[in-house]
Amino acid sequence: MRIFSTHLLGGLMLAATLAAAAAEPVPLKAQGDNFVDPAGKPVKLWGVNLVAFYPDRPTAAATAKNLASLGINCARPHHMLRPSGDWNPGMASGALMDYRSDSMTPAPEAWDRFFFLTNELRKNGIYLLLSVGDTRHYRPDDVKVLDGGEADNLAWRKSVEEMNRRHWKEAIDARKMMPLFDERAARVVENYARRLLTAVNPYSGRKFADDPQLLTVELLNEFALDYVVICNNRLPEYQHRELTAQWEAYLKKHGAAPCDFYTVRAPEQVRLRADFMREAQTRYFRRLEKVIRECGYRGSILFSNLWEGEPAARLNAELNGSIEDHCYADPRVYLDPKDFVHQKTLTKVAGKPYILGEFNHSEGGRDLDDQKRKRAMLPLAAAANAAFQEWSGIVWFAWCHGDGAIGTDGWARREGRVSSLGNLVEDGMTLDHLRTAGLLFKNGMVRPSASPVRRHLDDIPPVRDYHGLMRGRTGYKPGWQSIHAIHKVFGKPTPAADAAAMNRISTENPPEPLVSDTGEIIRDLKRRQLLVKTPFANGFGGESGESGSVALPVLGYRGQPGFVTFLLVSADGRSLTQSESLLLSRTTLDAQGKEADDGVFTLTGLSGDFWTGRITRPREAAGKTVTLRRSNGIWELPAAGWHEIELTATD
Repeated sequence: MRIFSTHLLGGLMLAATLAAAAAEPVPLKAQGDNFVDPAGKPVKLWGVNLVAFYPDRPTAAATAKNLASLGINCARPHHMLRPSGDWNPGMASGALMDYRSDSMTPAPEAWDRFFFLTNELRKNGIYLLLSVGDTRHYRPDDVKVLDGGEADNLAWRKSVEEMNRRHWKEAIDARKMMPLFDERAARVVENYARRLLTAVNPYSGRKFADDPQLLTVELLNEFALDYVVICNNRLPEYQHRELTAQWEAYLKKHGAAPCDFYTVRAPEQVRLRADFMREAQTRYFRRLEKVIRECGYRGSILFSNLWEGEPAARLNAELNGSIEDHCYADPRVYLDPKDFVHQKTLTKVAGKPYILGEFNHSEGGRDLDDQKRKRAMLPLAAAANAAFQEWSGIVWFAWCHGDGAIGTDGWARREGRVSSLGNLVEDGMTLDHLRTAGLLFKNGMVRPSASPVRRHLDDIPPVRDYHGLMRGRTGYKPGWQSIHAIHKVFGKPTPAADAAAMNRISTENPPEPLVSDTGEIIRDLKRRQLLVKTPFANGFGGESGESGSVALPVLGYRGQPGFVTFLLVSADGRSLTQSESLLLSRTTLDAQGKEADDGVFTLTGLSGDFWTGRITRPREAAGKTVTLRRSNGIWELPAAGWHEIELTATD
């Protein structure tokens, strides 16, 4: 019996475990490109963002169980310091801090709910990605964290008041910038970090700092000082004076003439500003790192995340224990050589775990309505490519914003078939594929690239303009990322083999169709199709062609022409043709883009003489059983009535 090979997670996955409760998280550590368990096995993360989410106890317990039932093993609580009365009406602030006087006084109800929720998540085997920045606001009364005398205290209070009068779009990056140059702001953040990491959860009896559930700690979300400054985000007067004083001292130290920080022009000024910003960010990281380590946390610390230019990518590669980026992708990966994977090769660094901490379909761009209609193929595309590129995790954005969309059963109050990017719990079409795609990724059903290419960057030239900053350098012709995994390396000599590989993919056009070097993933831009064919999974997303038919080694489809996504995975560790437990999800759209609950799915080469199916989605049909028909060795599923189905061989 062929079972998952040694690079895969967790051994056999018997059919009964599809519905079984997960074990509590075990300690993981960053090792090479992966997080690994105590036995050295890679653990892949399939997660969701929980945004300003403080549910009552029944909802929290049900939500944790529901997430685990979908194969979720990671959660990223997000915006936990954002005053979120809009998402959580009825709470003191809708945040972990009270905010009615200062930003340092905890909101007891929110903390109690947060502790209960995170303990329910841990009981269901779900890791946490936490932040000590987390969209923090400041209040004038925070001045008491450091007494600078009457005049200084008053000036600081007025500065924070001015910040809080700004529109949120004008304030968000400046707020993130504050603790790098403002001592009071930095102390406020330090105090919160200590509270978050050392407070004992009354429901688990543990501190986050020494709980294996906590996998990463982030300092600042979506922040790079180069980006913030080049985009002309300004601090209030008090903090701007401190920034200016530090800048002038830096220029004097390096024998340079005074110049305005925001309008540098001469090449030497541009270089000095880049070095100054790099040192300021590193200094802040080391300061918070010291606090976090003193709390007892030994895991991965991230300065920040997101592609915001090569300087930020290099800084995160040097400082972070793991790398995080965010991605809102066009699901239609069959349209263009530049798919979302191409853009993510800007931030994937060789030798460190890599997580897409926010992931979903695009928020804007061309043909947005068509992107939303075809979003069902995104779980397949994400899972297959993440496994091939040897990424560590995909964290969907977002399961919810607050608790308004979720009932006490932990499911949506109103689940539909339309896109709901901010409340994924409402998007039944995407949920149909979360479990199958999660199994594909977490259980390593797609092999990592056989011949990964390393892109070496020795020098990052300083820039002064937005386009120069954000242009980035992939260094290869688009499409090659579908053939080889491509990882960045900063500041090391380029081996001859890597130089030769980069020369090839930078000068030659990739052959079409785009076939992975493992032969398991095919991206066919002419037929507008994505195919995944492995011993453990058959998947398809794209246009079914004029015939309306798709044939994979085990799974086949016959229907009308249109758009189809389906994914068949083994649920017991055996290959598809030896398995006795399979899981299948599907979405079919007609030529006009309307969802059509029809089409014949067939299975070829299965073991066993009798197969039954149990519908698991849509939820209103869950539990219904069907019998598969067999003719000439081919099993046929019923055409209608299911979106996800468990298939079991019986005696």
